[in-house]
Amino acid sequence: MLRKKVVMAAKDLTVAVCHYGPRERHAPHNDTHSRVSFLITGGYREEGHPGAIQMRPGHVLLKS
Repeated sequence: MLRKKVVMAAKDLTVAVCHYGPRERHAPHNDTHSRVSFLITGGYREEGHPGAIQMRPGHVLLKS
């Protein structure tokens, strides 16, 4: 289950810390806003139109 804590919010920027459970799956979706993800612990795989990515600690993902 996703846990999300917003740590800062401004007009055009929100910073949040999110926790996902082991083996949690999300249905295919489109993000409504640009997003920068920085993975601190764990890992995940994301599949999309251009292909799949594998995220590990220290990786940064930019989505527009």
